[in-house]
Amino acid sequence: MPDYTVHHLQPGKTQDASWPVAEVETQELVRSAMISGKISGALEHGLYQPIAQVRCAEIHEIYPITNHIEHDWTTNPEVIQVSGRQRSTSVGDIAVDLEAGKAWVCQSIGWGEIEDQDQVARLIEASKNFLQSDGAPTASPH
Repeated sequence: MPDYTVHHLQPGKTQDASWPVAEVETQELVRSAMISGKISGALEHGLYQPIAQVRCAEIHEIYPITNHIEHDWTTNPEVIQVSGRQRSTSVGDIAVDLEAGKAWVCQSIGWGEIEDQDQVARLIEASKNFLQSDGAPTASPH
């Protein structure tokens, strides 16, 4: 059963100070990721943070596992590690399968595979850093 690293879009926590992003631009990048699933700008500007490792059989299982439905999702048995208290996963968030070398973006219906290999490589690197840190917040590479 694969482990997925979940990355949340977190505009208030820009991960790289070398990429100063104006508030208006940040809002546009977040809106683009959340509405249309266009993650390039948000990823490029360090607006994603790896927040959890989840073990499940299929990518589509991540959404209900990482949502506050009847209780805090971070207590679900499929959650292997998590960095603090987290919001529910939503459109624009990302899941990475390190073993398969693939990443997906949460869409309004289902998950869409991220085709850009440079983006996938960045997400894999951030996922590995997160797992090595035992869930402590880490800087996402740009």
